[in-house]
Amino acid sequence: MAIRVLHLLRSDRFSGAENVVCQIMKAFSQDAGIDMVYCSPEGKIRRALQERALPFLPLEQFTPAAVRKAAKQYDATMIHAHDAAAAVTAALATKGTLPILAHVHANHENMRVVSAKSLLFRYCAKRFFHIFWVSDSSLCQYRFARSVQEKSEVLYNVIDLDDLHRKITLDPEEYAFDIVYVGRLSYQKNPCRLMEVLANVKTQLPHVRMAVVGDGEMGKEVLCKAKELQLTENVTFMGFMKNPLKLMSMSKVMLMTSRYEGLPICALEAMGLGIPIVSTPTDGLQELVDDGINGFLRDQNDALSDCLVTLIREDAIRNQFSDNFRQKALQWNDLTIFRETLRKQYESI
Repeated sequence: MAIRVLHLLRSDRFSGAENVVCQIMKAFSQDAGIDMVYCSPEGKIRRALQERALPFLPLEQFTPAAVRKAAKQYDATMIHAHDAAAAVTAALATKGTLPILAHVHANHENMRVVSAKSLLFRYCAKRFFHIFWVSDSSLCQYRFARSVQEKSEVLYNVIDLDDLHRKITLDPEEYAFDIVYVGRLSYQKNPCRLMEVLANVKTQLPHVRMAVVGDGEMGKEVLCKAKELQLTENVTFMGFMKNPLKLMSMSKVMLMTSRYEGLPICALEAMGLGIPIVSTPTDGLQELVDDGINGFLRDQNDALSDCLVTLIREDAIRNQFSDNFRQKALQWNDLTIFRETLRKQYESI
C-alpha cells in the first residue's frame, strides 16, 4: 500500500516554503511507494503547481473542518504540515487519527516568546510524530524547544543545481544590475531598509543600480521610500518574476535585510550561482554565509552599504567570494541525503 502524503500549507501564493514543498514533491514523483498532493487555499499557487505538473487539492477555507474533509477525500495516510499554523490546524483537524509531520520553515518572532502561536504549537506537538526545523536557530530559539527536542531534527533546504542552471537558459533577456533583492515585500523581509542601505551606497556610487524582484503588502510603502530617498534612477521594481535566475546570475551581489528567516531558497540559489550575499546576521543565513569568505553579515546600515561598495568595486574580491560560494554549494546541496531523510520519516509511520 502506498504512503499517501498530504502536504498542508496555509498560504495561497508561491514563495519560499511553497517552493520547498514543490521540490519535495518533484523528488518523490517517480517513487511508486509514495504519493503526494499539495493542499492549500485556492489562489495564485494553482498556476505555479500547474506549471510544475503537480497535483493540487484546494481548500475552501483554512480551517480544521476543511482540512479534515480534504484528508478524507485524498485518503491520506499522513499529513506533512508546513509551518506552525498548518501543523496546529492539522492537529485540531485529525485529533490523533492521522500521523502529522510538522515542518517549521522560519524562525518566526512569535515562536521565540510566550505567545498564542508558540503555546498552541507546544500543546499540539504531542500529536506530531516528528518535527523538521529549517535551521539550528529556528529550533534552539523556539520558546519551548526543550519540550520538543526528542522528536526534532534540523533539515536544511537544498536545491537542484543542474535545474538551476537549466532555468537560466530559458530567459532570453539581458540585465545589468549591481545589486539584486529577491523576496516578498513584507514585514519579515524589512524591504524599506533595503532602500536605506541603497541610499548609503549611492553616496559612494552615484550610478549604482539595484533590482527588486518580488511583490507583497509593503509594495507601495517601499516605492514611497525609494522616492523619498531619491532613488528612482537607481532602483528598478521588477515585481514578481517566475524565473529571476538569469537576472540574479548577471548581478554582482545579493542584498538581504530580513528581520527573521528560515533558510531562504533565493539565498541557496545565489550560492549556487556564485552571487555573494550581504545580509543582516539572521537565522539560517548565518549558517549559509561565511562572513568575509563568500559574503558579509552586518547589523548596521553603514556597514552593510560599505560591504556592498567593496564587492561592487573590487572585482578580485568579488570573484574570490563567488568561487568560494560555488564550492560551498556543491557540498551543501546533496539531494540524495535530503530525500532519504524525508523518506525515513515517511516510512516510519
